Amino acid sequence: MPIYNGGIAVTADDFEWLAKEASPDVKKARCITDEKKDIHVIILTDNKERIHMPDSSLRDSVERYLKDRAFFIIREKIRISGPDLIRIDTEVTVKPLLLSEGSIISDKIKKRLNIFFDPVIGGQYGKGYDFGQDIYLSEVAAVIEGIEGVDYVEEIILKKVIEYNVVEEISGSGRISIERNAVPYAGKIEIKIRN
Repeated sequence: MPIYNGGIAVTADDFEWLAKEASPDVKKARCITDEKKDIHVIILTDNKERIHMPDSSLRDSVERYLKDRAFFIIREKIRISGPDLIRIDTEVTVKPLLLSEGSIISDKIKKRLNIFFDPVIGGQYGKGYDFGQDIYLSEVAAVIEGIEGVDYVEEIILKKVIEYNVVEEISGSGRISIERNAVPYAGKIEIKIRN
């Protein structure tokens, strides 16, 4: 819990903590300042229909809450927004233990990857992604290999997609880089079953 200077938010941690305190709908928050010294508080919600993006009423509510707890001279510099979203497309080739369960395994993998790439409940530990947290192919492989009925993973290809353009692609090993104000979400998932 941040320490306030006379009840006033001072640090980025203060603003992040207060954004979460402002509403139970705010699941994660990040505070940064730009070259104009504007204070940008980026919030992530549990609204899955909008890929965890805050609607205007939540943004307004959080903004009012923060302005009420900020120094007068910076109140007009506070801005609330949602994160940049990075779509991650995945192509997976797996060998199931039983070929007859190929479609079941395919469905399990799709479901698990949709959860894994969820910015609020996904990630390696089920706690979502921090803003700017990279995605390691080894973590994706571990998730798939942990699914009952999967013998082994033959290949994984991850594609970082921004505005319908693939801007980064990895396979074999490595990571997908995520910008500091961004979080990933599951895009297109293709599963190939090997005989």
